[in-house]
This record gives sequence, structure tokens and C-alpha cells, in this order.
Amino acid sequence: MQTFISYSREDAALVETMRSDLEAMGADPWIDKELSGGQTWWNHVLDRIAAADVFFIAISPASIGSEACIAELSYAKQADRPVVPVRIRGEVSPATAPAPLPEYQWIDYLRRDRDELLLLARSLLTVERRPLPSPRPEPPPVPGSYLVDLRTAIDSPTLTLEAQAGIVHQLRHGVRAGKDRLSLLGLAEVMRGRADLFASVADEIDALLVGERDRPASSGGRPDRARSDETDDEPAEVEPTGGLDRSIIEAVRSTGHAGGTDLHFDPSIPDGKLAKARESSQVPDDERILVLVDCTVFGSAKDCVLFGRSAIYAYHMNADVNPIRVDYGAIAPDAVEVAANKFTRKAVAVGDVEVRTDGSDVKPAELADMIVAVLGAMRSR
Repeated sequence: MQTFISYSREDAALVETMRSDLEAMGADPWIDKELSGGQTWWNHVLDRIAAADVFFIAISPASIGSEACIAELSYAKQADRPVVPVRIRGEVSPATAPAPLPEYQWIDYLRRDRDELLLLARSLLTVERRPLPSPRPEPPPVPGSYLVDLRTAIDSPTLTLEAQAGIVHQLRHGVRAGKDRLSLLGLAEVMRGRADLFASVADEIDALLVGERDRPASSGGRPDRARSDETDDEPAEVEPTGGLDRSIIEAVRSTGHAGGTDLHFDPSIPDGKLAKARESSQVPDDERILVLVDCTVFGSAKDCVLFGRSAIYAYHMNADVNPIRVDYGAIAPDAVEVAANKFTRKAVAVGDVEVRTDGSDVKPAELADMIVAVLGAMRSR
């Protein structure tokens, strides 16, 4: 059974769990990993909605305020797709949700207990499969077009100092306004990866990214990182990025791979991805992760490569050894190379260990360059 899950990027970790549960129930769930783009991207999203037997929308403060989610819901209704709102955060109720959400029967997915999972499974069993109306409804316009315009500007072959400063001004203004915060921070990371960036502009972007790490998420934003029971009243203090941390980050950036949705730099690594990556790779609690390479198809970051302060960590479901930890001091630069015997050439040999990059748009040769660059930065300090 084909299903479509509409969600906000800020809820990606929760939605990945929901997707896994639906898959275990025999459904074929589809989620949009990109979450923004141009007309071609949007046409593909609408085609997936039209092909879905069930349209799920993951309800949260972020999703009901998302232009894309509301546009997807509207199109699903016009295309006569069965709509099932699934509440993944408790701050929203049918009484306060925008139309047409209050007219549907909601399912809670807050505790993920037996009763909630049974209701989710029942929504698949009781759905009435419907033919598409003919002709298909008119497609809504591409949501978030200003983000597309910003990305187009960032990807321009050349940018003057004035053009670079103007883009950073738009990014800073948008982030502080709160709308599309994570998408804008992602664009800031892409902008920071430009080889022709002026030093003053680079400093402004660094200040924006570091400053946003210290800003607490709103109730409608991404979830806070887990804290211990002893810190109920005081938020955990965040240590600023600098010194050695910045050297490692800049070493990875110097390889010229901007990363898109697959490469994330501290301080704007999405919390859900970071938590899943630390868990799967068994990263010690006192290790700070500076760069995350997400090697999963759906973006959950369980399969990953991580650059920490002291070591490289990795996990991949197709690897022979899991999890992997290689201390920087134990790596000889000439021992880092693309694995020679893999027909997919999706692995990097780090000494006797193979680190896989399947599922990522980061190529093995690029990952090898990143590792060598980090080793060079470590040795130059």
C-alpha cells in the first residue's frame, strides 16, 4: 500500500520512527527528503501524493505552520486521497488546527504504545482506495519560493562582496523571524562552503551559525537535546565552537563539498539526526561531534560518518564491523584511500577498517579527502 507522509523538517526524527512503524505494518511509506526545491521537485511531490492510497500528515506546531505541509494537505483533499492526521506533538488539537484538519479523525502518536500503534495499523486496514478525479486538480504553486530564489542566488558562479552580504542579510533576517529556520540555516551552511567567500562574510555566517546553537528552540521548533533529570530547571550550557573544533570543521569545508542535505556542521546539526547518529555509533557522552555525514536514504542519520574532537565514528548496516571508532592519532594519512575491491566503490579504507558512504551524496573520494584534511589540521596545531 502506497502512503505519503507530509511533515515539517523540524520533526524529521519522529517522522522517521513513524515511517519505520508503517513499513513494519506492510505499508510503503514515502517521505520527501529534500523538503524544498523548484518546480520539478514540487511536481514529483504532487505525483507521489496522487499515487498514495493514504495521505498521512504528521501534526505538530511546525507542520501546521508549514506552507508546504498545508499545500500538500490541500492537494491531497482535492485529489480525493484518504487523509489521516497523526499527532506527533501534543501542543496541537483539532480545535486549534487550521482548516481542513479539524474535519478529519486524528490519531495520536505521542507515546507510541500498543494502543496508538493499533490505531495506526487500523488506518491502513480500513482505508477505502479511491480513483483519482479526472482531470487531476490544478497543482498549487511551489511553496517557499523565496527559499528557492535564495538557493539559486547562493549557487551563482560568481558573487560580489555586496551580493554575498545581501544574501547573508536575508538569511539572518529569516532565521531571526523564526520561519523556515532550519532550512535557512542549511542554506547558510551551503553559502559557507563557497570557495570565493569574502572573509568578512564568512565571519558573519559563522556568527549566525554559532549564535543559533545557543538559542533555545521554541515550542514549535525542533526538540531540545536530551538532558538528565538533574537539570530540570537550568538548561544545559552549550560550549562555544572554537579553536580545535573550528579547525576540524574548516578542514572538512576546505574539501569543497557543500553536502546539501547529507553533510551537517556543528552548531547546526539537526538534533534528531545527532541523537540517532550518536546512539548507533556509540559515541561517548563527553565527545563533541563537529561534522555529520548522513548515509541514510531517509535522512535519519542512523547510518553515518562522524568527525568528533578526538576520533572518527561510523555505523553502517551493510558494514562487516559496527560500530567503528578510529582515533585521529592512530590514522596515517597514506592509509586513507577509496576501498579498491568494492564494486560500488562506496567505502573508504582507513587503515584496516572500511567506512561506508552508501546512501549519501558524499562520494568515497570526497570522504577520503575530508579525513586527510582533518588529519592535516590536527597535525598543524
